[in-house]
Amino acid sequence: METTLVESTLIQNGFLVLPDRVIKGDLRLSGKRIQEFNTQLSPMADERILDAGGAYILPGFIDIHNHGAVGFDFTLGAYDQEKDWFNKDDTVYLEGITRALEYFLKQGATRILATTLAAPPTDLIQAFHLLNDYLGTDPAGLAIALAGINLEGTFIKDAAFAGAQNPEYFQSASARLFDRLQDASGGNIRIVNIPPEHGIPGLELTSHLSGQGVIVAGGHSGAYGTATHQAIDKGLRLAVHYFNGPNRQSYKSFSHNGAMEAFLVRDEVSLELIVDGFHVDPAYVLDAIQRKGIDRIIPITDSLFINGSDTINAFSLAGIPGQVSADKQYLKVAGQMDTLFGSILTPLKGFTNLLDWMTHDRNGIWIKTHSGHSKHEALVMISRMMSGNPARLLGLDKDQSTGAATGMIAQGYSADILVMDLTQSDQGMPSIRHCFLAGKMIY
Repeated sequence: METTLVESTLIQNGFLVLPDRVIKGDLRLSGKRIQEFNTQLSPMADERILDAGGAYILPGFIDIHNHGAVGFDFTLGAYDQEKDWFNKDDTVYLEGITRALEYFLKQGATRILATTLAAPPTDLIQAFHLLNDYLGTDPAGLAIALAGINLEGTFIKDAAFAGAQNPEYFQSASARLFDRLQDASGGNIRIVNIPPEHGIPGLELTSHLSGQGVIVAGGHSGAYGTATHQAIDKGLRLAVHYFNGPNRQSYKSFSHNGAMEAFLVRDEVSLELIVDGFHVDPAYVLDAIQRKGIDRIIPITDSLFINGSDTINAFSLAGIPGQVSADKQYLKVAGQMDTLFGSILTPLKGFTNLLDWMTHDRNGIWIKTHSGHSKHEALVMISRMMSGNPARLLGLDKDQSTGAATGMIAQGYSADILVMDLTQSDQGMPSIRHCFLAGKMIY
């Protein structure tokens, strides 16, 4: 991986995927930012030149829900397959962060949120101290790719909606506990899941977090619609892996249906979708996109530490036993066919799935048919969903103290760029020729 920044790079002869169109042209990166793009740019002296050769140039993907990969879990540390336990030694943990970031950069994600399971608060505090240390020391020059922390499991309330989380470690909605965790993280918790059924304490915590600029999410929820609408009124803005979790769905008119319906009808709420084709049938994915609108859909991986490993077939995580499917395409809770366990989805595979689903005529469930889009139309929409939308949710579409705005190809934005060949490789997916992270060519 490149460790020094080349002052200027000109990428020529590519198709640039912009927020509203695709154009044939050139892109110039200067330092850590995008300097300019046009149909044709003249090379400058001492400038690195890359010929895209008709490849597509996109902003890097942003995965806001990611538990880890290549044997590393952001909550528990490095997995020892022989002993079926996790090593949280400081050095091992910090090395695991680098390993996971390198893996996801190769899969097209230039920003991820380290997402945590339900676990003892002492374990979370230890992990958050280490994550904050990593961001401060930047040992591998990749820390900008770690955009913060997503606290998913801690405040789940109802064991019936636990999914693959361990109810033993669920905590009451508490501003005091959150403040302890946020202090340990150095202020890097960006998203917190607060299921609406916590009642008044949950609403108070939602207001507390919203006032600090932390995104409040709802998922793994048994709440009815009335409570969910109240939470949205207080600032809930994100539905955790919509269609999964599970979440309460109710067709009855009592209590304004369930959490699922409330998340869908409220325009303020964005929907996370795991787009591996197993967690959510592609027909439902397309229905949700059409019903909710492109700008409120955020594809995620929900990746677990199994991702990137070819040798692990069974495991346990936070006391929950898991299995890899026979075809090695998904994870499930052992002995429970209908309870999936995170995923082994990559951002590149999610992108590939969406491009396939959105460029062909397909039947829906709620909506009878979905007409396929042209490739360029689909690329614009997918780029907005996988890069622009999560950037806007997190406020990364504006310059931060840690770096330039990201999430789209625009002048002055961070040079977080993918150069992609959209023809099918031997793995049945497009390939990423080059990845730039804040102007640094990672590969």
